[in-house]
Amino acid sequence: MNEPSPGKVRKNLKSIAKTRPVDIKVGKRGITRSLLLEIRKPLRKDGMVKVSLNSDKQTRIEQAKTLEDELEAELISIVGKTASFAKD
Repeated sequence: MNEPSPGKVRKNLKSIAKTRPVDIKVGKRGITRSLLLEIRKPLRKDGMVKVSLNSDKQTRIEQAKTLEDELEAELISIVGKTASFAKD
């Protein structure tokens, strides 16, 4: 897992993530190999991805942690059902 970004960088990433549209929505089947492949595309292109997670709070937290580990990206923020990730 990546080490956390410095404060100013993280603040800038949060600002960008706030106005960014959702790139990918996690479906009924949850996090699958094909979903990870689709999430990696905007992550490689833009260095950031915004993902809409499932409705259950505990499931959202687990999914965010799983995505952070699988994508080797930093979780920037979780707001409601949406999580934003960034990668160097």
